[in-house]
Amino acid sequence: MARRKSISNRNKAKALKRWTNKNEPVVQCSDSTTVDNSECIVACDASQSTETKPNLRQQKLEASNSADQFESTSSECKYIVVDCTVLSDLVQDLKCNDCHNKTLKIDIGKEQNGFAHDIQLKCIQCEDIKKSIYTSKRLENKTKRPAFDVNQRMTQAFIRLGKGHAGLQHFSMIMNMYCMSKYSFNEHSKLLLGATTDVVANILTDIRSEVRGAYADLIVDGEIPPILDIGVSYDGTWLTRGHSSMYGVGCVIDILTGYVIDYQVMSKSCRKCVHARQRYKNPQDFKIWYDIHKQECDINHTGSSGAMEMEAAIKMWNRSQDFGLRYTSLLSDGDAKTFNKLCALKPYGPEHKIEKQECVNHVGKRLGTALRTVVLDSGKQGQQLGGRAHGSLKSVTINKLQKYYTKAIYRNKGDTEATKTAIYATLLHSISTDKNPSIRNVHLAKTLERCLAKILPVYQKLASDSLLKRCTECRTQNANESLHGMIWRNFPKEMFASKRRIDIAVGQAICDFNVGTTETVIKTQKQAGLSPGRTTVKLGVKRDSNRVMKAKSRSNKAYQRYRRSVKLARLRSMEAAKVREGPTYEAGLF
Repeated sequence: MARRKSISNRNKAKALKRWTNKNEPVVQCSDSTTVDNSECIVACDASQSTETKPNLRQQKLEASNSADQFESTSSECKYIVVDCTVLSDLVQDLKCNDCHNKTLKIDIGKEQNGFAHDIQLKCIQCEDIKKSIYTSKRLENKTKRPAFDVNQRMTQAFIRLGKGHAGLQHFSMIMNMYCMSKYSFNEHSKLLLGATTDVVANILTDIRSEVRGAYADLIVDGEIPPILDIGVSYDGTWLTRGHSSMYGVGCVIDILTGYVIDYQVMSKSCRKCVHARQRYKNPQDFKIWYDIHKQECDINHTGSSGAMEMEAAIKMWNRSQDFGLRYTSLLSDGDAKTFNKLCALKPYGPEHKIEKQECVNHVGKRLGTALRTVVLDSGKQGQQLGGRAHGSLKSVTINKLQKYYTKAIYRNKGDTEATKTAIYATLLHSISTDKNPSIRNVHLAKTLERCLAKILPVYQKLASDSLLKRCTECRTQNANESLHGMIWRNFPKEMFASKRRIDIAVGQAICDFNVGTTETVIKTQKQAGLSPGRTTVKLGVKRDSNRVMKAKSRSNKAYQRYRRSVKLARLRSMEAAKVREGPTYEAGLF
């Protein structure tokens, strides 16, 4: 066996350049190994074998990377961090107008409101306050005591970072600053929730009009109906992993334009109800309180957490016709019985049936899951197919078969029979023996030859006509997964949650996804009574530009082949290390 050479990050960059120029079959991984493997190119390019054109959402995001289209107000507030001692040095050489002595002093007043302070200009000799002013303006609203601009901005900033009042306290502690109280932080977050809700509602209204216009443009002859039938991708996500989450989110994304057109937050918890139960020990007193509270109660789901995705879909399908849309084609991952429930309820009546499409990536994962189940069951029956011995059905082999299966679907888009033939061809080609001159991998062939009787039923199930017909358009739920990542970046899963914070995080993520960060921040600040400035616009446009550039680089075919080949090489290296080292970690083994 040839000795593997170690590589550096610089060599990895060179390998990527070779991929771009010559498409060489050389794979390099991050664990300092070089692997010469031409067949992994075929396996790793499964999900990108078809060209995809930018949808309407992507085109608009690319065209909006300019600060010229955003106007900043003349009364913008701009903040800098200043050491208090520097302010005193600023006036130490100035004379008092009354006593004409250099005895002026800047003093931070006793009145402190979060990050807003009362600054006073005093004369020590005259013992007189020359001027007093706050370090921040108050918001322009009709309340008796309007909040300060800086406190609202700090609240927005830390909620954007996925932090709460505890994070704000840590920041103030390191900076040696006063911090607003938790009560004030909650009041500012309520204001932010109201602003975010209004902005999301306005943006979704405009988005739905664009979606209707995009589908109306496809109608060449005939009258445009008041309610259009569209295809959507739907998926749910939960705050905590597992099936015990108190909060879940369901989002509907239009397939044609790529816009999020509706969402629903499901909640099994209400903090006000919890506190009220502790306060009102008498059930009758609690009932009286709840009759007043139930109109604003956060609880909108009482079943299991796993049913949140299905219940959210029912709510959104029932109200879709209010927007002039019917979701008659559903792209889903098949993890929940959402489709079955919708077909049973018939939200649009018996004359409008809902068709189902499968996410190709999730269908490909089913093969890997099924093969791993076969390996596990074979161990229970005494016929071990897995393990690390030569000829076993290893995880690397399963991953390779999964890649081949997914690629067969992509390469035969729109043709069910050709897809089925290609799927069986990948299996039969893999079990060729060394006597066959068309052999590609002898070790893989010997492995599958022994396991064929066990894995063939799996292929028969996943190559059925009913399943492959739902995969003919080769669509994926990558947009939904991307949106989920944006949601939980705004509110990390490890933090203690409230319905208010979830609503803010989901609303901000959906606006960012649809129209970009700059427009979302500007509209939210204006709705909250803040004045967005030139620096806000500049940094927002920069973030949106970086987002578009990053998306383009990740969609580059050469980069995708390189990244996937690196992943496969890493898996091989890890498998080899496990065989070499033997058992090193297992519960209660040592």
